[in-house]
Amino acid sequence: MKGQRFLFLVICLLQSTLDASVVTASNHATGSFSNQEIYELLSQAIMKNDKSTSYMKIWHTNLTNKTWKSTEYQKVNAEGIVLNRYEMLELDGNMKPKKGATAIINIHNQEGDWSFRRNVALLHKFKAKLKNKIHQISQDYDKIPLDKSNSFSISEVEYHGRPSFKVKMVLSDELYQKRLQIEERVHTIRENDLSAVEKAAKNTLRGGRKKIKLADANDNVGYLYEFILEKNSNIIWSQAIYLKSGDLLDKYDFIQIEFNIPLSDDIFEIPKGVKKVVIESPLDLFNYIIER
Repeated sequence: MKGQRFLFLVICLLQSTLDASVVTASNHATGSFSNQEIYELLSQAIMKNDKSTSYMKIWHTNLTNKTWKSTEYQKVNAEGIVLNRYEMLELDGNMKPKKGATAIINIHNQEGDWSFRRNVALLHKFKAKLKNKIHQISQDYDKIPLDKSNSFSISEVEYHGRPSFKVKMVLSDELYQKRLQIEERVHTIRENDLSAVEKAAKNTLRGGRKKIKLADANDNVGYLYEFILEKNSNIIWSQAIYLKSGDLLDKYDFIQIEFNIPLSDDIFEIPKGVKKVVIESPLDLFNYIIER
């Protein structure tokens, strides 16, 4: 199989489970892929990411009219705990680190969810509580909604010189409605958490403050997903999520990805000498920011 054109397998499930066969993507043009075959191809690409013991990913993103370099490290340690480190650094017009810019760093380790910049680290205890509440509603809330009931299409593209596939996935009506209902319940939980912050803001900030408003549920549920998969490696290099309205919800264009690389546990720890502050609730976070 390694001598075949694209160097990867697409599992073609036939009606008879006793006569399943394996075909390479080079055996037919992209237009002849079935919905099932594209589902299997995308499933393998997602599994490559989920089943890796460690990875590093780098991408650029635009937020608040600024360009940032984002770097993510993830590792499963010897105890089976998932460790994560996410860094953001502002770039200048030449795509170099902006002079005087300090990285914003978020870390997830055995202690919980941290954010730190310069010499102060905040342990956001309320984030763990929020995650538990969300996972009680749905264990798959943060996962790509890959399902055989979705509709798929595929085309050939070049991505930064890499021969690739562009895979589009549109959620089935049933799955979209299910995720919309889940998002509405999550939305309620987040609104409840913000209510105390709203009251504090009105009493603290001069002239009051407009109501803190979260995005409506239907403005936070993806409907169309687009993926760029490199043919040779089956790595997902780009992912875009669109709302049912057609508006872009989120997009990642990776410039570097490495799987199963050696990562020290030390990069997932707060450095010595950094002041640690425990944040129990969103209200605590608000008060901490105001006091500073």
